[in-house]
Amino acid sequence: MLSSQPVMRNGSLGAWQGKEHERISMNRGGARVQCVAATAPAAEREPSVGFDAWRHAVSSAFVPGDARVDVAGGFAGRLSAHRFGDVSLACVAGSPVTVSRTPRMIRREDRGLVKMSMQVHGHGLVAQDGREAVLAPGDMVLNDASRPYTLRFIDDFLVLVVMLPRDSLNTRTFEFSRLTARTISGRSGTGAVLASMTTSLVGQSAAGELEPSVYLADAVVNLVDAICAETAGSPRPPANAHRTAMLFRVQRFIDNHLGESDLSTARVAAEHHVSVRYVQKLFESTGTTVREWIRMRRIDRCRHDLLDERLSSVPVGAIGSRWGFTDPAHFSRVIRQHLGLPPSELRLAGEVGRPPAFRRA
Repeated sequence: MLSSQPVMRNGSLGAWQGKEHERISMNRGGARVQCVAATAPAAEREPSVGFDAWRHAVSSAFVPGDARVDVAGGFAGRLSAHRFGDVSLACVAGSPVTVSRTPRMIRREDRGLVKMSMQVHGHGLVAQDGREAVLAPGDMVLNDASRPYTLRFIDDFLVLVVMLPRDSLNTRTFEFSRLTARTISGRSGTGAVLASMTTSLVGQSAAGELEPSVYLADAVVNLVDAICAETAGSPRPPANAHRTAMLFRVQRFIDNHLGESDLSTARVAAEHHVSVRYVQKLFESTGTTVREWIRMRRIDRCRHDLLDERLSSVPVGAIGSRWGFTDPAHFSRVIRQHLGLPPSELRLAGEVGRPPAFRRA
């Protein structure tokens, strides 16, 4: 869905761009929630909302969770959420609170989503997969919404959240469990790049200054992917630099020939003058197979084109054929299996989610 709209207008945190910053306060029974936001028009600084409205908005923007207030004296919170393709970005603020994702909730609804949270103000604790991560301003953490977890904010807080499909990442499902509930720095390196980009996207979206784009979603996914790889520490790298270079060459070749129906492990091996087994071993080091890599790259390109408003006049079947899916029925099944909707409905969902100015006439 190519949309950019607040989940709660009254909860909007306002624009997050520019060099000048100020303190925005939220009253809650005499106490105050302080959060840093960029200077925004007065219309963007509307009153915060109570606990029930905040809890409902958070569950709608992310996945259902069981929230409880940790202190007496009332609750105040704000949330501004925006969608770029199948990536959601949000700015969430509130009083001390605990949010749990329970097994019962997962059984009721599991869309295969993961979250990257960036602590901007306050302190938090995230528990999942037998680990606990303590978060201070500038820290980041990963969660898998398909498994139970608990988030606890021990004082007034503000976080930026990225939510995206786990299947959009190169990390395999069983490997992702090694990455959750680990404190990741957002002060330097790739983490700082993601934090800066997310801040800008949320700010410009809230101010109505940014056109929704699937390309921006891809950029966010690539950065989260890079952080996952860095956090995992590449546990099974290719044996040497030559194998690494060959793997990159093969992956580049596959990307350049995705639309060709005869693309296969045998052809890849022949084109690079190596054995089929050698190519298979190259991909084993990445935790996948050649066939699976080709399929997921084709699915990603189809998703990209189906959500691209500039290609809205191109027939769905033509998009599938363009990326190697020559059988329309098979194309529809694969897209439904991996993206949750058949191609035509996925495109329609993107159309519905776009602001009027970006929809087809």
